[in-house]
Amino acid sequence: MGLTPDRIDIALVAAQAPVPWAVIDLDGSYVVGNDAFASLFGRTTAMMAGLHLSELTHERSRRTIDDRLAPLAQGELDRLEYDEQCRRADQTVFTGRVIVSLLRDDDGLPLALAGVIEDVTEHRAAMALLASNEDHLSAMRDRALALADQRASFVANVSHELRTPVHAVLGLTELLAERPLGSQDAELVAGIRREAERLRATVDDLLDYSRFEADGITLEIGPTDVQKLVDRVVQRAVATPYGARLAVTGRVETDAPAFVQADEHRLEQVLTNLVGNAAKFTAAGEVRLTVSSPRPGRLAFDVADTGPGIPHSHRELVFEPFVQVPGVTGATGGSGLGLALVRGLVELMGGAITLDCPPEGGSIFRVEVPCTTADAPVESPGSSAPRQNQGGVSVLVVEDNEVNQQLAREQLARLGHRATIVGTGSEALEILARPDHGHELVLMDWQLPDIDGVETTRRFRAGEHHRGARLPVIAMTASALPDDRAQCRAAGMDDFLPKPVSLRDLSAMIERWVPSDRPDLAETPEPADRDRVDVTALEALVSDLDDRAVVASLVTRYLDELDERGRTLQGAAAAGQLDLLHRVSHTLRSTSEMMGALELRDLCRELEAATPDSDIDSAVARFAGAADLVRSSLRSWLDDSTREAP
Repeated sequence: MGLTPDRIDIALVAAQAPVPWAVIDLDGSYVVGNDAFASLFGRTTAMMAGLHLSELTHERSRRTIDDRLAPLAQGELDRLEYDEQCRRADQTVFTGRVIVSLLRDDDGLPLALAGVIEDVTEHRAAMALLASNEDHLSAMRDRALALADQRASFVANVSHELRTPVHAVLGLTELLAERPLGSQDAELVAGIRREAERLRATVDDLLDYSRFEADGITLEIGPTDVQKLVDRVVQRAVATPYGARLAVTGRVETDAPAFVQADEHRLEQVLTNLVGNAAKFTAAGEVRLTVSSPRPGRLAFDVADTGPGIPHSHRELVFEPFVQVPGVTGATGGSGLGLALVRGLVELMGGAITLDCPPEGGSIFRVEVPCTTADAPVESPGSSAPRQNQGGVSVLVVEDNEVNQQLAREQLARLGHRATIVGTGSEALEILARPDHGHELVLMDWQLPDIDGVETTRRFRAGEHHRGARLPVIAMTASALPDDRAQCRAAGMDDFLPKPVSLRDLSAMIERWVPSDRPDLAETPEPADRDRVDVTALEALVSDLDDRAVVASLVTRYLDELDERGRTLQGAAAAGQLDLLHRVSHTLRSTSEMMGALELRDLCRELEAATPDSDIDSAVARFAGAADLVRSSLRSWLDDSTREAP
């Protein structure tokens, strides 16, 4: 026969219950309880008879007993739970967790108090220790974060101090390289330039790594043209001594969206680092950048090379800061921060990076990030003011460093522009307050001796709406604090040109904001065949790479590409494949511009924007004619370069 409720002796259960319990009258005196309750206080049940609760608590708590229990005794509360400092018969003290409930008679009036108690002394001590440790750990964390902020600020300030002279060295060296020099002097100048570029790259790596440690990098999301991004990365790699000896290619698969929402600057930094690394450590063969969409909402970038690969033992370590692969020499090793920065940026984007080294050799880095398809971005507008002077742009340069003032004056003069130089924000505001100041663009340094560049711009913008058209203000600065770009935009600056600034960077920035749509240029006579290629662009590339043979190989490769892609373009036009026509035209446009084939570049732009209603056949025919002239011009340049070679 099983156990039934009628066989249970409630008095026995109450006496032997494992929980200490007692019944207290409404005045706070002990009435009845079990042995566990009496034992907890070092007494027997007989000794407990008639004791007031105040005699079972620490003397500091006795005054509060009546006040605490009064709401229960008066029927205002039905239950109360609290910690109490209790006292045993031997005067030792423990912490008791007390739960008290009100017992009512048949009429609902207060009758007595029933309570249970548990010794939680050790538990509360452990909690106090944990809280103390948490406070200590919190203080340590706050201190570590403060130190990281200080370190990031220190590195940023040091970076500024380093980037300012590097800007001057690179800029002045660039100007010097364009002057007639003997072969030995030219070699020395090229050496200075290479080492200054290495110093700049190291400073940039250290700066970005310090930002990561201080959580100082935030993403700036906007519409990104995937094909343009790939073209820029490939062109930059090809223009290096490492990339020039390889076949560096970029391809966007048809399953990838044309535009995505992304931080274009950081994504380009990731790809430039990966492609540059691949080119640096690949002695011969190729480097391929391929973009695809492995599944909806994901974009994958594969960078594959034909180099020696990476030992299995270092395939995870290469993503750690300051780690070098065994066998890498100091000439190409770098700071050891590049891949650590890449991984940090990719993870910041919500993606992941992996490395695979196939048995046949080489390495494949894959970056996969979440993406959202975007509409084509609206081009940034230039100055809304009409061009008043056809002899170049009138630029106000706000720069306090005398060497950088000289450099800016020389660079702008070399580009055919006019410069007014001032050294303080106050001087800039005084000039810009004049209705007839005549400047079409402002280059604003960040750190100035009186009012910094951000505040100077803010004050200028505050009153500008009374003066007519918006004047472009460009931050041209070596400052490198984490929120630089955001501060520039908030102050009303239109763009950000970080030092060191090359002639090409400066020219592109001015052209972006003050386009050279001057009538005198439009009326220039039709160029001769040789002028179909801007030879100065090729010579500038020779100066950048310090190697005419390398540029000649680039020209030869471009001619091969022009033949192959030209045939593809004509086939796409004949078949009505607009997507293929746009893609091929876009690729040829960017490489044609690098070669100085400006007319061909413009025709590619026309084809890239073609619609089903456009006269595509006519445009393709004009493209074919221009391509023939470009081939002739480039082959003539190649012949001349061969004769000039020692």
